[in-house]
Amino acid sequence: MLEGAIVVKVRRMTQEEMKAEGWDEDFIHGRPVAIDFDNGMTVYASSDSEGNAGGELFASQMSPEKTVDRFYILPEDELKHR
Repeated sequence: MLEGAIVVKVRRMTQEEMKAEGWDEDFIHGRPVAIDFDNGMTVYASSDSEGNAGGELFASQMSPEKTVDRFYILPEDELKHR
C-alpha cells in the first residue's frame, strides 16, 4: 500500500489520533510525527511492537562519501528551530 504512494504532509499526530491509539496526550517527548500519503494512509512510529506509546522516526541514506547519514524526520515548521 505504500509503494508508489506520495507523501503529502509530515506533521505531528493530533490529540484525536493519539487518543484513538490509547496513548497519553502528554507523552513525555511530545506528539509523534505522522506522515500522510496521497492514498489516504497515515504512518507513525510506535515505541514498541505492541503499540504501547508513540515513538520517533529516523531515516538514513548513503552519502556521496559512502558514509551513512542519519537524521530525524520532523515536520517542516520544526526544522527552522534546529
